[in-house]
Amino acid sequence: MVEFYAQLADEQNCLRSLGSKKPITLTGLNVNGKLAAFTGVVITVKNQQAKFPVYPLLVVMNDAIITES
Repeated sequence: MVEFYAQLADEQNCLRSLGSKKPITLTGLNVNGKLAAFTGVVITVKNQQAKFPVYPLLVVMNDAIITES
């Protein structure tokens, strides 16, 4: 499982992936704040708003493929 932070604008895509179990690709920040692309099926999505204000969604993907910028 991979945790990362995504922008609020990605919330609907995350919820669709969660419901359909289909993979998506999102650009976000890893837990250390480094920008990367994440591809996988969303397991959970929560609005955390604490660690990275511009990327408030904490997203968890199962078996995500990560491409760092």
